[in-house]
Amino acid sequence: MQSTTIIKNEINRANVALLNEVKQAMDNQLQDIRNLAFQIAWNDKVEGLIGVKNSLTPYNIFTIRQMINDFGVYKVANGFIDDFYVYFRNTDIVVSPSGLYNSAKLYQNASKYEQMSYEEW
Repeated sequence: MQSTTIIKNEINRANVALLNEVKQAMDNQLQDIRNLAFQIAWNDKVEGLIGVKNSLTPYNIFTIRQMINDFGVYKVANGFIDDFYVYFRNTDIVVSPSGLYNSAKLYQNASKYEQMSYEEW
């Protein structure tokens, strides 16, 4: 009986230790996501493009190119993040570390939403 109790206690301690490791890893990744969101939100190129309401100018395109480069640095700094997207509603464009898209093109590329129409997406 005592050996059973000792084994159960050891198993519980090992499980708690493993759960604490997983919790710490997830907490770190969530903090990295918060930091990424902060970096994106405070990126002056993002702020500048939010105000664009008409078609993109050559200067806007240049700014987007710089933004894509910035996003590439953010992605490398957060190795567990495969990709991320920033949607600009006024111009219907999406910018990611991998490039510039309109929302319809991104929807086609991300065809994981087969049960969801473009409008619902």
